[in-house]
Amino acid sequence: MRILVDRKTLSEAVNLAARVTAKKRDVSILENVHFEVKNNEVTLTATDAETTLRTSIALHVMKGDGQFCVSAKELKAMLAGASGETVALEATEDGCFTLEYSNGAFLCPAAGADEFPETKQEEMTERVQLPGLLIRDALKRSLWSVSDDELRIALMGVCFTLRRPGILDIVTTNAHVLVLSRIRLSYSTGSEFRFIIPKKAAMLLQRVLSDEPVDLSWNDQSCRVKVGPYTFDIRNIDARFPDYDKVIPNAIPLQALVPRDTVLRSLKRLLPFSDDKYGRVNLSFSNGTLKMSADDFENMRGARQTIAIAHESDDAKICVSGPRLAGILSKLSGQDAVFGMTDAPGTPVIVWPWSQAADCEATMLMTSMRGNKHDE
Repeated sequence: MRILVDRKTLSEAVNLAARVTAKKRDVSILENVHFEVKNNEVTLTATDAETTLRTSIALHVMKGDGQFCVSAKELKAMLAGASGETVALEATEDGCFTLEYSNGAFLCPAAGADEFPETKQEEMTERVQLPGLLIRDALKRSLWSVSDDELRIALMGVCFTLRRPGILDIVTTNAHVLVLSRIRLSYSTGSEFRFIIPKKAAMLLQRVLSDEPVDLSWNDQSCRVKVGPYTFDIRNIDARFPDYDKVIPNAIPLQALVPRDTVLRSLKRLLPFSDDKYGRVNLSFSNGTLKMSADDFENMRGARQTIAIAHESDDAKICVSGPRLAGILSKLSGQDAVFGMTDAPGTPVIVWPWSQAADCEATMLMTSMRGNKHDE
């Protein structure tokens, strides 16, 4: 069997497939990309047993049909240095795979297709079309706050919640920071769902999402996302996501408008002088100023910064984790951000952009901390 295929299209597909394939697993066949050649096209499939990627590419030349598997790592290395508009792939019955291009060729073993797990597409019960660009931006804001705590599996992914009449929430949390992106769809939907997809799958989607619409379908166990030429079948995380609506206060009496970039730069200057374990930073809002301080008493270090802000509510003092706040501010857009607080002790700090798009609102929430010392 020998085929001639567009080099650039194949290379893009293989690079994405290599991110899907399993790493360091007992089932070594999952490190391979499965090829199926028929009807003048080649279909590539990669899976790690939780996420499956499929894509089909039209062929320039096809001599024979069949199936074979090739190491994703080796295939990616072969294509990295290839040149020309097309490459030729050949798989023989004795388990040899050859890739040829204009001025070179590579040879490696091909695994039998019968070793690759069967990846039948499940029947989906519901379907909706979503705005790809808004989802991509929401994932960019959210993925950094996904938990890596294997004892809290529900927090190890991204929660998608669709509610009537047409609101999509994309939420992540690690129990210290919560990131909510609320997308208002341009149409009403009769469907409702909530499921959690693994972080790895969400990172893959972020890479391919664009301004093209996204087809999303789902059932009780999995979801299917179609983005351009790629189809992802994703096994949902079987766990209950926390009720995030309950932790976001309905009323936020204390609010301050701050210059986001200025606060972020000041925060980065303060962090080397904060305690190493928690990175505590004290924030004091009063009379149109934000006083920021960090102290490491054990090592006799400390730092202070004062920033002019627009502050219209009562004075407020709070202690937060500097690294977490820096993560929040770095993911927000716009020149200004709003800090929202309540006057009850131990309540979270809410941060959101001063200027938000009509079709998507971003809200970030972080827990407060017990401070060492506040500026007076």
